[in-house]
Amino acid sequence: MAKKKKKDDGIEISPKHGLNPPLDLCFWCRKPRGVALLGRLRQKDGGNDDAEAPKHTLSSLEPCDECKAKFKKGVLLIEVSDDGSAFDNNKAFALGDTDGKSHWPTGRFLVLNPEAMNGVKAGDTMLMTHEVMEMLIKRMDDAERRKAEEAKKC
Repeated sequence: MAKKKKKDDGIEISPKHGLNPPLDLCFWCRKPRGVALLGRLRQKDGGNDDAEAPKHTLSSLEPCDECKAKFKKGVLLIEVSDDGSAFDNNKAFALGDTDGKSHWPTGRFLVLNPEAMNGVKAGDTMLMTHEVMEMLIKRMDDAERRKAEEAKKC
């Protein structure tokens, strides 16, 4: 009996679009960090279409070098959602918490000075819901407004 051939894991070149290369963007800052080579794109339902790749793609949550450096300088606060529908519930784009639950980043984040966070060190990461992130941003805006008003009085 003949062995069944394994499907080649390489890139199938698109007859219509060649290597079909979109720019790969950093998820965090949205700056280009490379080119993805997609080749032939087929429909999820197994159709035999040969679609053109989008101009930009997000291939992972791995930050670019610039974002990595920024994240190490302070405490990284990431806004997350429990709804992974924006990522087709792809676990590769999920962040896990201490309970093992999956959370998907919304793209909003803050890097705070560690002194502003009691007991938290630079390089640490905290996941936050939309409501908590909004409250934190409002408090930061209020503090900035108070500082500006005090500066005007002088």
